[in-house]
Amino acid sequence: MGIFSVYTGLIYNDIFSKSLPIWQSGWTFTGGTGVGVDNGHTYLFGLDPAWHDASNGLVFANSYKMKMSVVLGVIHVGHHFAASDFRLNLSSSDDVCTVSSSSKSPQV
Repeated sequence: MGIFSVYTGLIYNDIFSKSLPIWQSGWTFTGGTGVGVDNGHTYLFGLDPAWHDASNGLVFANSYKMKMSVVLGVIHVGHHFAASDFRLNLSSSDDVCTVSSSSKSPQV
């Protein structure tokens, strides 16, 4: 569980925050034009930090974050519905949505 937590934290911080240039980028920028040339490398983890130097870097990053938020939200809601349906199927039909109306105190 702890390893997954660290992995998720690294992915979250790498994608939704400032990327850490741990490995060599897959793009090379020359001349300050904002146009990258593929150098044959593949960035192994997270979002390639070269996107911050691209001419459309901000547009790409914001679009990517927005799409990831929708995907993660749908997964979260889907997980909630699956878990609540599982709980509903485990419980009996008598006690699903009932509230006790007795005002008696519990017997000791």
